[in-house]
Amino acid sequence: MAKIDFDADFLDAANRAPSDPDAAAKALLIVAARLREGYVTKGSDYARYLADAIEASMSKPREKRGRALLLELHLAAENRRPASDQYAVGAALEALQGNELSQRARVWTVAKQFQISTATVIRYWKKYREGVAETLRVNRENDGK
Repeated sequence: MAKIDFDADFLDAANRAPSDPDAAAKALLIVAARLREGYVTKGSDYARYLADAIEASMSKPREKRGRALLLELHLAAENRRPASDQYAVGAALEALQGNELSQRARVWTVAKQFQISTATVIRYWKKYREGVAETLRVNRENDGK
C-alpha cells in the first residue's frame, strides 16, 4: 500500500494562514520541524508552501521583497478577517439537509450564521463532502486489511 504524505496540522494551519497570522506562524514552524527531520521531499506540501512564497516575493522590486515575503507567508496582511472553519460550515449545512427548507434557504441560513457569502458556504460544503468521502474511503481500505 502506498504511503500517503498527509499532515493534517500543516494543512489546517496553511488553509487558515491567509486570515490568521498565528496559523501562518504555526505552518512555518511545522515546515521548519519537517525540514530538520528530513521529511521535506520534492513536490511536498511543505516545499510548495515555501517555494511559492519565495518565488512570488523575490520577483518583486528589491525594496518591496521583504513586505512581499511577509504577505506571501501570510504573516502580514491588509483587511484580514477570521476565516470560518470549513468543517463547521459543511457540518452545519449537512445538519440542515433533513428539514423542509430548500437548498437555497439552507445555504442562506448557514451563510448568515457564519457571516460568509453563499458562494463560500457552497465551496466549503464541497470540500467538506470531499473530506467525508476520503475519510470513508480510507476507513474502508483499513477495514479490508
